[in-house]
Formats: sequence, C-alpha cells, structure tokens
Amino acid sequence: MSGRTVDDWIRRCRLDQLHPGIYAVAGAPRTWEMRLKAAELAIGPGGSVSHRSGTRLWGLREFDEIEVIVPYTRCLGFVV
Repeated sequence: MSGRTVDDWIRRCRLDQLHPGIYAVAGAPRTWEMRLKAAELAIGPGGSVSHRSGTRLWGLREFDEIEVIVPYTRCLGFVV
C-alpha cells in the first residue's frame, strides 16, 4: 500500500496505527498475541520477544505485560 492509501484508510477508520509503521485492520480484536507481534515488528531487527512473554506463548504461565528485548544501541527513547 502506498503511504497515501494508508493515510486515507486511517482517516476512514479502516486501519488503526499500533506503532509507527505498524497497522491493524480497524475493529480487529486486540489480543495479547497481536499486541506482542506488533511490538516485535516495531522494534525491528535485533529485537526479540522476552523470556517472560515467551513463557505465555508456550502456555507455561499467565503474563499480561508485553516484554521485548531491544538491542542496547536502539533502546534509548523507545517506548512500546
């Protein structure tokens, strides 16, 4: 999609911006897994899902927060 189309779809409430450059179809349920994947995509190369978030993915424990690991060189000023 072109940037113009994305902007138009956001204005028409067809897309929701989850993070810069990361979008979801408007009205789609916001699951924990969706939020985790959006955070992982937002941090880009070198980032990963944390060990605690991984335990929830494997069904080993309940954990509501989203945790990702960000390379030190990219962590300054980044908020998920």
